[in-house]
Amino acid sequence: MNRVVLAATDEALQGSLRDFPLPTLLRTLAGAHRTGVLQLEGGDEIWLADGRLYLATSPNAASVATVLSSAGAGSEAYINSLAEARTSSSPSILAMVLSTEPQLAQRVARTLYEYNLNAVFELLIPSEVGFFFQPGDSHPLGAELSHDTESLVARAEQRMEIWREIAEHVPSTAAMYRLTPSLPADATSREISAEDWRYLSLVDGHRTVADLVSATGASAFQVCSTIYRFLLEGLIEAVPGNRY
Repeated sequence: MNRVVLAATDEALQGSLRDFPLPTLLRTLAGAHRTGVLQLEGGDEIWLADGRLYLATSPNAASVATVLSSAGAGSEAYINSLAEARTSSSPSILAMVLSTEPQLAQRVARTLYEYNLNAVFELLIPSEVGFFFQPGDSHPLGAELSHDTESLVARAEQRMEIWREIAEHVPSTAAMYRLTPSLPADATSREISAEDWRYLSLVDGHRTVADLVSATGASAFQVCSTIYRFLLEGLIEAVPGNRY
């Protein structure tokens, strides 16, 4: 069994995910009600307030301004202007947005939850990168819509289990699928929801899974799980001879 190695200096924590896997690390910080930022080698950051996770970011992910804008909180330029105008004594970006648009709270909360869940899910792949927890730091976004860390990590772990099953049928984002010539023999009709049509209308035998991710703006997990469900329902099939 690997020995857990944590070095502490003025309540800062430093170590490696090889010895202290991310789920264990996040649960430890949550249980201790820590506030600060967990920084991983490569640029990923996870922000906590009193042990509750409120933001998980990656250099390759959409910006906070993009995420808030997608939830109807204003243009990216407007949100960036709020961030630039902030001082150490100013309200958080969320506080400023919700003070003028309180009706957006639920929508923004759902958007941030999915954004953070996707980020944590992608970080669950076993890694040996180093980490550093800087206590006391806070992100300009604000923690007004924070999540229970234990619940979010558990949800991300559940997604990882589902992902392993999906990967057996959707093995690559280079895979291509097409509509089946007819519905399964036991089905004479099939209602398609607006959300499903958003994906199904793009399955044309030429677009790859990666193309669908790009076209819909959804996460790879969401697109692949939808493709998997369509396969199980007999609505689509893999393009013969497609090499990925």
